[in-house]
Amino acid sequence: MNNEDQGPSKTAKTSEKNTKEPKEDNLKHLHKNGRHYVRCKTCFSNPNVVKIFSRKAKLPAIAQGPGTIYRKSVVSDHLNSEIHREAKKTKRLLSLKGPEKLHMTSLTPIGRALSIADAQLAAKVASLFFHVYHGAKRLTLSANSFPSRVVVSRIANAFSFDYWSINDMPNDLQYLSPNAHSEFLKCIVKIDRNSLASKMSNSLAISLRCDGSVDRTQIDKIYLMAKAISRDGKENNIFLGAGEPKERGAVGVHKAMLSACSATLGENTEGEEEALLTQSKKVFQRASSFVTDGASVNTGEKNGLWALIDRDFNLPLGDEGPTPMIKIWCAAHRSQLAWKSVTNSIQEVSHLIQQLSSISTFFHASGIRTRELIDAANAEGCCVLSLPRVFEVRWTEFTSSLIEVVLRPWRALVTYFKKSNEKEAAGFLSFLTKKNNLDLLTFIADLLSVFSRYQQQLQSDSSTLIDMDRSTSNVKAKVLGLKETALLGGWVEALSEQVSEEEDGTVSLKGVELSS
Repeated sequence: MNNEDQGPSKTAKTSEKNTKEPKEDNLKHLHKNGRHYVRCKTCFSNPNVVKIFSRKAKLPAIAQGPGTIYRKSVVSDHLNSEIHREAKKTKRLLSLKGPEKLHMTSLTPIGRALSIADAQLAAKVASLFFHVYHGAKRLTLSANSFPSRVVVSRIANAFSFDYWSINDMPNDLQYLSPNAHSEFLKCIVKIDRNSLASKMSNSLAISLRCDGSVDRTQIDKIYLMAKAISRDGKENNIFLGAGEPKERGAVGVHKAMLSACSATLGENTEGEEEALLTQSKKVFQRASSFVTDGASVNTGEKNGLWALIDRDFNLPLGDEGPTPMIKIWCAAHRSQLAWKSVTNSIQEVSHLIQQLSSISTFFHASGIRTRELIDAANAEGCCVLSLPRVFEVRWTEFTSSLIEVVLRPWRALVTYFKKSNEKEAAGFLSFLTKKNNLDLLTFIADLLSVFSRYQQQLQSDSSTLIDMDRSTSNVKAKVLGLKETALLGGWVEALSEQVSEEEDGTVSLKGVELSS
């Protein structure tokens, strides 16, 4: 009986072993619904190359995510096909390191140029990569400044006191253009894509930040950043990209955010267990928190961005099930709304800001007025700061700078409006020489000084929820204390020291009589 029982078992094991032949490192075996599928990992990770050499630019089933039903003939034909050979070549080229990879890769126009160029040209382009990479990391230089600064650096390096002539410089401006600069940046992103994806996937915790802004060309952009904690405890702030919404509402923001992330991280990489999700979706699945402002397009209960993220990315990552992503309303944006509410609800503050904005607009409308104000400031021995334009997105920063640029050259402004014959000047002079207005101006200046420091603490990367609670309690105490005690070194203290009261009751500041 025992021998008979063992016989069928051995036969079953033998047949099972035979179904796995031939063994090939490039193959991925999948079992679904009782059927045996196979996928070529090399071709799956290089779909663009496969499309070039495949019929009608279509991916064969064995190079797609689900794979194809396992048959020895299908596997053998695929491993001996031109498609697979070219995919293996691409895989080998992508695995090369350093200059060898730079010379041999053929996935970009620059790479194709280097593959047939001489060593001198390769060294030249490689040196330009250093300039572009440094500028991109520091975020200080635009694409238009790229050619000029590189040319100047070459001239400076070639300079000699013994003999020097600019005509001897090899000023071949090939690749020194904004278009080439853009191409270099794309190459850098592609080269760094795998390491960035690995850094994100190996992080212990990820917090995502999303914000939108309209640039000067009236193009709406959605910016996505991540704060990742590595396994050794280091914090990394990573820019994941910017996308333009193609649709209105939260759906457009959601798609723009995904497209921006996918453009930076790319699609699936080889070696994943089930490479059915893009890298961007996996980042969202691993994220523990998501930070936005309080706009309704983000916080909408049913169709807001937060709700869409919960709907799409709260998928099980393991046996324990999904972990809810914490949605956070950005503290800086929330505090911005608090100050906006103050300026709208308190009539005196609203009127004050309107008057200051009118003064700023008055000088912005004429360069001659600005020139005359600078001359008056030089005569009074004070400086004129740049008058800001109305910028409601950063309302706290705008009002703070607006008050400061009026208080600092106050004497020059008063002198200018006294001499001016324009009809607006009399109203501005009356506003600036009222004691009550100056008291309110200096108090708000001190208040914004305290509040702006509080906002800077909230935006610090080292700030935690516990720190926010403590900072909020401290700023409340300081604001309440301003009613009793002036801020040390603040504007209220400076005004009280410089204001003088005569025996007849008249009040003056720097020789200018103030009205009550």
